[in-house]
Amino acid sequence: MPLCGGLSDKKDITDEVKNLCDELKQKMEEKLGKKFKEFEALHFKQQLVSGMNYFVKIHVGSEECVHARIYQPFSDGVELTSIKGSMACADEIEYF
Repeated sequence: MPLCGGLSDKKDITDEVKNLCDELKQKMEEKLGKKFKEFEALHFKQQLVSGMNYFVKIHVGSEECVHARIYQPFSDGVELTSIKGSMACADEIEYF
């Protein structure tokens, strides 16, 4: 469990985080204005706030990845807080 407010180390995708990404795929495509050729969540970091922020690297085709920031409150729901497109797959996941 990460410290409150601190960003964890990079982790391999879990089923829980994969499912969150799948649930928000359409919103990600809408925000970036394009359809993804592929969609595979690769790694994530997490940040404990008044819920959990997930910073996820997602492979979307060729050598392109996107970084998505997903917020899941302790109650119910999930929201796409931010997304960075046109990232290289070698780019590290950082706070944004």
